[in-house]
Parts: sequence; structure tokens; C-alpha cells
Amino acid sequence: MPVPNPAERIKKVLDGVRRLALRGVRRERRPYVLTATDAGLCACRIQALAGRARIERFHWQGGARLEDLPTLQRSWSLPAGPVAALLSAQDYLTLVVDDPPVPEDELARALVWQLRDRLPFPPEEAVLGRLSLPQQDKSTSWVAVARRDVCERLHAAYRDTGLHLRAIDVEEGAQRNLAALIEPAGGAICLLHVGARDALLTVNAGSELLLSRRLERRAGEEDDDRLALEVQRVLDYADRHLRALAIARLYLAPLPGQDEHCRRLEGLLTVPVQPLRLDAIMDPGRHEPLADLEVQRQAWFALGLALRWA
Repeated sequence: MPVPNPAERIKKVLDGVRRLALRGVRRERRPYVLTATDAGLCACRIQALAGRARIERFHWQGGARLEDLPTLQRSWSLPAGPVAALLSAQDYLTLVVDDPPVPEDELARALVWQLRDRLPFPPEEAVLGRLSLPQQDKSTSWVAVARRDVCERLHAAYRDTGLHLRAIDVEEGAQRNLAALIEPAGGAICLLHVGARDALLTVNAGSELLLSRRLERRAGEEDDDRLALEVQRVLDYADRHLRALAIARLYLAPLPGQDEHCRRLEGLLTVPVQPLRLDAIMDPGRHEPLADLEVQRQAWFALGLALRWA
């Protein structure tokens, strides 16, 4: 059950700079996805079995950091070989920009030049990946931009353990893969992941990312009120600009108190809100940590990235 790879839409990156994954590895060797979050370290691998994604390997160590990887690599029996990772949300920018009128093979370079005044670092230090946005009135790109030294440090951290970092992706791409498992035919899906620091809202259709918004979180029940306001703004925008696609409901990714969050959000939005748990979209296998909704929340993007090779 292959999940379309967003890398297929990336044609060029800056000369002499590594790609900001959104790049695949050779399919005959499925990599482990190995990512660090604020709460711990996760390693996973997914396979397609009987037409359904199945979590083949899963490891979670709460409180662990990337520096603990050599010890965990031994205890988890992770073999030497390719791995894939995610950039932390604070390590990259996402922007939607109108494509400049240049040939396709010059587009990435032109986009960096066009964005130079919006980057917090010199454009020659940028690593850029882009996706063409469908359902737009004109030629438009969704771009993710990171600083080159951030990617290089991530490569070095894995290389020192004997693992080979073959792909780096971003959370929006990982969530797109998860949304593709539940998209309605001919319709769009709105998916919200609420993390400890912020929330990620994506709208997807036809296995494509249509738009994304990063929403700031605040502690307390009023957080749901604020999230609902931001989500409704995105729904209103999609209704105006993506008229051909109807968003029938909002799916809320796993988190503690998920059902109560759904009830509060549904009372504030114009669409139904449905809780989404891992066992509804894939076979979790016999991995005991995944019975915990907090672990599901922390592993959400890692599992989404792993779907690229299922």
C-alpha cells in the first residue's frame, strides 16, 4: 500500500546543497525512522501487510535525547543501515509563494532569491524543498527552508553512531502521509495535531498537501477556544479558495484527553470533529507503549514519515 512520496514533486534544490529530504531512499532497504522530540526518542518502521500499514518495529524512550542514541541503539538492537529523520518545527520555515516566471530548472534558485528578505539567515545558507500546490488560481509553491548547518549537524549526529541518515523530512510531509490513509474520494481532509508547544493543522486532498498552518498553544481550557478560532479561519479560507473540495470534518490526532478536546472543539466549529487514533488507520502490532495516547502523540510524525516506505 504505497503512500505517494512528496519528493516526486521536487525537481531542483540549490546547487551544492543537500536536499531537505522530502527525498526518498532506495525502496529495497526500508529505513528506520529515528526522531527526537521534546519528550523522548522514537524509532519505528512500517510495512504494508494484507493491504494495511502495520507497525513492524517501534521503540520509545521517554526523556531520552539524541545524545543517548548510542546506548539506545544497542538496547533496541537497531542494525547499521539507513535511517530517516524529521527536522524540529523550530528548525525550518514554511512559506507559500507565487512561482517566479522562470524555467522549471531555475525555479528553486529563483525562489530562494525571491524569499531572501523573509529569511532570518543569508540565502546562500538555505536548504530549500518545494511542492507545487494544486487547486490554486495561479502557479504556487509550498516551500520548506532550513539552514544548511542544521541539516549538517543532524547528519553528523547519526553518522557518529554508524547509522546513515538518508532522508530528512518535515512534519507537514509526515502528516500528509497519515491524512492520505483516510482521505474521502473527491473530498478534502482537515487534520489537527496538538503538541505540547504548538499545533499543526493541514488540509489534504488526493494525497496532496493543500495548505498548512502552525498554531501557537496556550495552557488551559481557553487553549481549545483559541485553536478553534484559528481552525475556523483556515476552514473559511479553504471554503473560499478551494471551492471544488468540501471539507466534511476535522480529525484530531491522538493526545491525552482526546475525546474531551473533540467535544469542546466541535461546539465551536462549523464542521464535526472526530478523534483519530492509530489503530483506526494502521495495525499498531503488539507494541505496548502505543497503548498510551501521549506516546501516540509523540510518535505521530515519525510514524507518518515511516509510511513513505511502507
